[in-house]
Amino acid sequence: MITAKGTTENLAEVDLDGEPLERVVVDHADLVGGRELVVHRVEALGALRPGELAGLLAEDYALEGNRRCFSLGFLRRCYMRTTSLSLPGAGSRGYVRLLYAIWALVYDLTVACDPAYRGNARRMVGSVVRDQDRVLDVGVGTGLLAEYGAPTASAYAGVDYSGSMLAKAASKIARLKLGNVRLQWADARSLPFGDQQFDTVVSSFVLPHFAREEKVEILREMARVLVPGGRLGLFLAQGEVAPLFSTRPQLEQSLAEAGFTGVQIEDRDHVYRVVRAELP
Repeated sequence: MITAKGTTENLAEVDLDGEPLERVVVDHADLVGGRELVVHRVEALGALRPGELAGLLAEDYALEGNRRCFSLGFLRRCYMRTTSLSLPGAGSRGYVRLLYAIWALVYDLTVACDPAYRGNARRMVGSVVRDQDRVLDVGVGTGLLAEYGAPTASAYAGVDYSGSMLAKAASKIARLKLGNVRLQWADARSLPFGDQQFDTVVSSFVLPHFAREEKVEILREMARVLVPGGRLGLFLAQGEVAPLFSTRPQLEQSLAEAGFTGVQIEDRDHVYRVVRAELP
């Protein structure tokens, strides 16, 4: 068992099966459940017996309990890079409908496999949705963000381009008894709402499906339906890890072109990106 002694700072003490290995530099690390330290890259500065460091870690591996397995960071990066593969027809409306008709069947199962996905989605929603806000969820999917935002909102509107996703969301909304949620089909590039109708707009993993010019168009639509001073929350992946997504400079530029200010970008858990912005 590898456990952390203290925090996951760059210089940490690591205990390997009860034998302390001091002065180990931890490049990337997570505390899992507040106990296990999952280390992704280490460099031993002290004297180690042959094989000891290899037993501790090779890049992108971790030791959990008494078994070797791929680290969470490795799996997240592989997943995001896989979803960034360019496929024939990608970006067309027919492709998106087909993709999400399939994805709707397993989306919640795959999301549930990574608590960081749900945790960061919840973090984003909690940072922008205020009590009694009127909230618009662009790309509502199966309703994950609605789980976190609707109980706080006075009204919660969810739109999606995929009828299969909307059907899943409707089932979840009914099961959770979220009576203030209204779902409807819509294209993010032309939102079916008047100007200044919402206090907050949230969106998760929608922008990557569009070309850069369309990303700005969608962000402008989000700005249009927000009240002055309205807030925007985005949950994405890091473009530096997965090419389908925007890099930090690209995202900052797109948000600025759409009229948003006060942009805050937080990179978390190897691949995820939580974005907050507002209108003047």
